[in-house]
Amino acid sequence: MKITQDTLRKIIREELEAMKDDLDPEFRKNVRGALPRDQLFKLISKAGLIMHDVNREEFFQWLDKRGFTTKDAVEDNRGLIAGWLKKSRADWVRKNR
Repeated sequence: MKITQDTLRKIIREELEAMKDDLDPEFRKNVRGALPRDQLFKLISKAGLIMHDVNREEFFQWLDKRGFTTKDAVEDNRGLIAGWLKKSRADWVRKNR
């Protein structure tokens, strides 16, 4: 039986929720609503944030590092996310001219 990444993330999230009282409160907050990358991609696209001409791996790592992995975090930090994307696009264009 093959397990997809989404299924594996769901299992891990459920296990972490089950042991949430033993976890650090900051870690618990970030894990509770963390979305898989494909859902984050859709959410950010729907928010009108343009992700073309950026390194998506770097972008998702940046989101993860700051805890911007939930719907609320994306909505609350839309300006910061847009700023990172704009700077990253400018860097990409400079490197690929």
